[in-house]
Amino acid sequence: MMNDISRRRFEELKAGGSLPSPRGVALAVLDLTGRPNASAREITRLVQIDPAMAGRILRYANGAHGGGLRHIVSLSHAITFLGLFRVRQIALGFSLIDQYRSGACVAFDYAGYWTSALATGIAAQKLAHLAQCPPDESFSCGLLAGIGRLALATAFPDKYAVILRQGLSGTRLADEERARFGVDHAQLSSEMLDSWGLPEIFTHAVRDHEYPAQTPSPPGTRAHALCASLHFAMRIGQLLNLDDAHRWEQVPSLFNAGALLGMGEEDVPPLVEAVVAEWQGWARELNLPTRSYSDLRELLAAPQAEHMRARSRRRALHPSTSCCWRRTRNDIRPWPGF
Repeated sequence: MMNDISRRRFEELKAGGSLPSPRGVALAVLDLTGRPNASAREITRLVQIDPAMAGRILRYANGAHGGGLRHIVSLSHAITFLGLFRVRQIALGFSLIDQYRSGACVAFDYAGYWTSALATGIAAQKLAHLAQCPPDESFSCGLLAGIGRLALATAFPDKYAVILRQGLSGTRLADEERARFGVDHAQLSSEMLDSWGLPEIFTHAVRDHEYPAQTPSPPGTRAHALCASLHFAMRIGQLLNLDDAHRWEQVPSLFNAGALLGMGEEDVPPLVEAVVAEWQGWARELNLPTRSYSDLRELLAAPQAEHMRARSRRRALHPSTSCCWRRTRNDIRPWPGF
C-alpha cells in the first residue's frame, strides 16, 4: 500500500512535471476521451493528425478483431470497434514508447525496457481470460506495469544511475528506491496508472505483481488471478530480453509463475511462442530491437525438473553461476537497465 510519505512524493513529482507523460495528439486523445460527451467521430478526426498512431490503432483493432471475414480498413470503424476507453489506453502506451526511447539516465537501457514491456503487455493480453479481465486493459496494464522504473530514470537520471550500477534487484532495489526517492518503482507505477484512468483492480495488481504471494487479494479472486497473470507476463517479458545463458536460468521461475495460474508444463511453450511471434511483429512496427530465438523451442520443451538438474550441473561446473543463482532465486532478476 502507498503510505502518506510515498503518496506525497508521487504528487510532488507529478506536480513538478518530472514524470513521463504523453504529449501532442496522445495527450489530446486522453483529454478528449475524459469528457463525458466525447464521440468516436471527434477522436477519429484527432487521431488522423498522427499517421503513425492511426496505423497502430488500425493494426491493433484488426488483431483484436481476431481475423474475421472482413478486415478493418477504416480508422473510424477501428475506433468504433475498439471503443473510446481502449483507444485512450492504446494511444497512451504507444505514445510513451515513441517519446521515451532514450534519456539522460546513462545506466538505464531504454530500448531493453520497452522491448520487455511490449512482450509483457502482449503476454498479459493473452492471459486476460484467466483473470476474467478485458484483454485491452490487460495489454495496457502489462505494457505499463514497470513505468515507475522509467519514471525514476526520467526524474532522477544521475541518482538512479548510481543505484542501477550497484546491480540491486528485488526488495533490495525497492528499499534503496524508497530511501533515496521516498517511493519505489512499483508504488510509482501503480499511482501513475491510476492517474491515467486504469481501474483500481489493475493498479493494485501492478503494485503487487512482482511478489504475487504477498498480495492481500485472497486466492481464487479475480484480483489475485490478475496479479498472478501479470507476474507470469512479466516473467515472459524478462525471458525475451536476456542473453542465452541467463534465459536458461529463468526457465524454472517461468514455469513456476505459470503454475500459479493453474497452467501445466505443456501449456507454457505454446503461449510463449505465440507471444514471441506477435511481439516480433509489433517490435518491427514500433522500431524496437528484436531478435530470433533459435533455442526457444528447446528451451521450453524440457520439463522443469530437467532445467533444475541442468542448472545444478552448471552450478557444479561454474561456482560463480551458483552465487548468481542464490542471489536471484528469491528476487526478481532486474530487466536490462533496471
